[in-house]
Amino acid sequence: MILSILVIGVILPLISLADITVIGNLAVVAKPESHIGTPEKTLYADVQNLWCGAQKLGEHVDVEYGEFTRLSDGKVFPGTLNQGKVYLEIGKVSARVAGRYRCEIRTMDKQIHSGNMIIYLPPVLNFSKSVKVSEVLDARPPHVIEEKETFESAKTSPANLIPQRVSHPFAGLR
Repeated sequence: MILSILVIGVILPLISLADITVIGNLAVVAKPESHIGTPEKTLYADVQNLWCGAQKLGEHVDVEYGEFTRLSDGKVFPGTLNQGKVYLEIGKVSARVAGRYRCEIRTMDKQIHSGNMIIYLPPVLNFSKSVKVSEVLDARPPHVIEEKETFESAKTSPANLIPQRVSHPFAGLR
């Protein structure tokens, strides 16, 4: 049933009571093994699987196909169907997978629906050159200390904060 309003001879839908809603885990938090990455040490994180599905008026709607697109680079990952939902199996991966994703699903009636989700990574440092730094274990917020003999080297080595757009609290260097 669709409720409508007549505006200057045009009927505009106000609300559709039978729309499909995309559901899923809106955001997952990656758990980095460390907060420091260098060219010699790739930064890895454990990431939960992303999933999405469909519902109509609160009832489950089966999905026949689904895929996930990483919005930062447009890379598409096929989803795995299980019990009428679509999953992106992730596990232990490079911390660079963090960011925004779009899940696109096709229901059994051949309709396409989509929803957005985020893989959130707490702020980490990724140095472009070799530097000698250490991390204070279990410090909150994370605390990275530079060894004195590499101070000049680290001053000239750019450090990239990953992810650059999705972090809370906002990541910074002091």
